[in-house]
Amino acid sequence: MTVKVVSGSRTIGGNCVLVSVSRDEYVVLDHGLRFDVFRRYYGIYTQPLSAGEMRKLGALPPLETLLGVKAAFISHLHLDHLGSLDYLDYDSEMKPTVYVPLKGYYRDIIAQSWRYSWRSVLVPHTFSSLNTVKDAEESPSGYVRSVKVFHSTYPSYSYVVHGRDGVVVYTGDIRTKTLLEPFRGEPVVDDLYKHLYGASDYNPLEAIVEVAGNVDILVVEGTNFARPVAMLEPGDFANLAERVLAKHPVVASLHPLDLESALVMALLAYKAGLTTTLYGTRLTKYVTHAVPPRVLRELGVSYTGPNRQPAVDAEYVELREAMGRMVRRESVVLTDYETVDIARVLIDFGYSELVVVLLVTSEPSSEEYNIEVKRQLEWFKLANMQPYRLRVSGHYYPHEFKDIVRVLKPRKLVPVHTAAPKTMLALFERYAQS
Repeated sequence: MTVKVVSGSRTIGGNCVLVSVSRDEYVVLDHGLRFDVFRRYYGIYTQPLSAGEMRKLGALPPLETLLGVKAAFISHLHLDHLGSLDYLDYDSEMKPTVYVPLKGYYRDIIAQSWRYSWRSVLVPHTFSSLNTVKDAEESPSGYVRSVKVFHSTYPSYSYVVHGRDGVVVYTGDIRTKTLLEPFRGEPVVDDLYKHLYGASDYNPLEAIVEVAGNVDILVVEGTNFARPVAMLEPGDFANLAERVLAKHPVVASLHPLDLESALVMALLAYKAGLTTTLYGTRLTKYVTHAVPPRVLRELGVSYTGPNRQPAVDAEYVELREAMGRMVRRESVVLTDYETVDIARVLIDFGYSELVVVLLVTSEPSSEEYNIEVKRQLEWFKLANMQPYRLRVSGHYYPHEFKDIVRVLKPRKLVPVHTAAPKTMLALFERYAQS
């Protein structure tokens, strides 16, 4: 059984793993962008000319890794795992079949929105190329199986590879607990949980074992090793957000794919007798794509913005009315980084009440993000908005590593997506012996 880490063995992000499924056939698990390399060469004023240029610099895996393999499987739609699918435009019979989470959302929302930024170099540009992309849950059950896991984007997958000589499990990015955990037992949440994960008591590690059986090689992420992270559990996240909701009008800014954080805010609003309003095209289309309309209606989720959006199955609320409801503490507003637009609206409408902005993040912020936050802070002052950062990791904490080893019982460990692989290997040897 051959496992080769092309990228991601000593850095966080940029995962690319080759696994043999037969004597001459391989599959690729993720082919992400390396942000550490990307930031070395690119920034606000210097942007990539092509995906080929990025490959030459080492920001993307080399093309020879991708062409000629049997298939490529993407664990989730964060850029450091998705990378580039530009090669699907190539006139080559060696192109792999590519499996991604939420195929329709990638094709119709992500690929289209990226065409208006430097990310246009990362997506296929022909309709026929986009149509060759398959959904992760369509992966052939004979040699690769997808298993849903908890992460700061939904859906996220681990992959179980059944090769000729053994079984490889690739975790992708994973946390052991869902942010919806504190709400389990409530009918609307159990209904939602079943829709998202297939069972009200779903456990991703147990699901992996059920599919994999005996695990020969575990390729596991270790993002939080050697990092001084705040150890917030799902209950801590919900409690902190609830305390703010009880006292102030709230705007929550989060990643456009962070469904669980968005749902926690909507559930807290629902429990407090408030509605939830989505602001932003990407977030609105994503949430209404992932959550059944009946659940959105029960939670009182609507959307707003300068204009109505076509093909969105949710109530539209005029922008002035939506902001008024938020200021009167009748509604919570969720947005995907469009807080400056909301600040402008509040200034334009002449609202003077103090509004709290929850900046919800799942990963440590980059230098570029910190620069952007500084600009946002100036707008917040003008609009009487008080910002608070609230971070809950999208990855398991190091003290949970022992449970992962105990449940999966791998014969061998391959650390990825970490700055501390030696620590992980040393701990694995100790846990495996016990």
